Amino acid sequence: MHGEKKSVRFHVLIMLFIAWAVVLGLQFKPLNCFSTLLNVQLGDPLLPPNLLPPLLQNNLSISVAEQKVSASPHRIPLASQAGPATLELKLFGFIPLPRLVLNVVPPVYVVPGGHSIGVMVQHRGIIVVGIAPIFDSAGRKESPARLAGIGPGDVILQINGQKLDNSRQMQQLIARSGRQRLFFTVLQQGKMKKIGVQPLYCPQSKSYRIGLYVRDGASGVGTLSFYHPASGTYGALGHIIADQETGIQIMPERGSIFEARVVNINIGRSGQPGEKVGRFIPNGAIAGNITSNTNLGIFGRLEKPVFNPYFASPIPVAMSYQVKKGPAEMYTVLSGQQIRRFRVEVVDVLPPFMQKQGKGMIIRVTDPELLATAGGIIQGMSGSPIVQQGKLIGVVTHVFLNKPEQGYAALAEWMVEKAGLWPNGVTETADRAAPAALFVCKNMLMMEKYNYIFY
Repeated sequence: MHGEKKSVRFHVLIMLFIAWAVVLGLQFKPLNCFSTLLNVQLGDPLLPPNLLPPLLQNNLSISVAEQKVSASPHRIPLASQAGPATLELKLFGFIPLPRLVLNVVPPVYVVPGGHSIGVMVQHRGIIVVGIAPIFDSAGRKESPARLAGIGPGDVILQINGQKLDNSRQMQQLIARSGRQRLFFTVLQQGKMKKIGVQPLYCPQSKSYRIGLYVRDGASGVGTLSFYHPASGTYGALGHIIADQETGIQIMPERGSIFEARVVNINIGRSGQPGEKVGRFIPNGAIAGNITSNTNLGIFGRLEKPVFNPYFASPIPVAMSYQVKKGPAEMYTVLSGQQIRRFRVEVVDVLPPFMQKQGKGMIIRVTDPELLATAGGIIQGMSGSPIVQQGKLIGVVTHVFLNKPEQGYAALAEWMVEKAGLWPNGVTETADRAAPAALFVCKNMLMMEKYNYIFY
């Protein structure tokens, strides 16, 4: 009888352990999908509410290594000082979990954008976008550059050791060379190469050519996302500027943004994206440089402050855990230079590993006027700020090709971090502490596959 009781207890313990392992694996999965660093705002709980499922959140004991502070379940300590903070976590008070490294940051206040801007950026080097065959005197098609090993996607940096500033300079150097062999310094699939090319005389253009189509920059219309009055820094677009033909990221040698005027709207439909038609205003109220082109948009400094008529003063930037599903407002220009406010809905907030793709949440346009005028999200709207409960939560980045009323948005927190608007040393210090964290995104959450395009 005694042996049977021991056997029953043993099997009960085994079943409890299996159930615990299953539950823990399921409930802990979302935490695995955080990057090694989780940003937390000063004054907020070090483990923000609703960050984890209730089974975990309500049964964690937390100690802060740097501050020697401990807290039992339901009593989570507040972030009291900027910098890295390492959380030691125990489930039910005795089951140790991997450490979590936090980056405690002060609040950042910005002026939401919505202004229509023109963007002009000069690439560092000359991008090869295609082959342009040359007909020689015998009628044969040839491309000396292609034969030498230069093709689409390559970036030409120098000719005979001379740095190239623009495609016109490249054309002049080739034309003056005659049949003299030229040596091109080329960035090809991440590697630097020196390639010799002998130009060929083209009877049609009456000049020497090497048989390439090239581009030295990009331009277009987008939307200003935010302006940081304390530093003069701005963020815009919410996504990278890439060459349309090759997909190569534009590396800015020089770049500028200007005020733009929207003169027409081509309405978006399923399978057919719409667009804003705009004109640059070189001497308008907005002027600034472009210092970086990133996966979360372009950044730089404005020559003078900008204002949004809907906001009398700067508003705080929301942390990712503060973004909620539900109503929000988007600010953008549909005609002239007038910023308008439109209703949208946050449909979902996505896992942090989507940051590299600039997708922090899914939004849906609910405003009847915006749907009637534009059909939803259209080209030129990228960078339009989204505000929820008085905080900047994100900016529009993509549209679903077959559902133009829906799209993706980048989280404002990500853009602020990319713009370097937190005090110097906060992010860098935490990065050095990151190896202490053991959270790795092993269980990627699967998303519905939508067709989308960059705006």
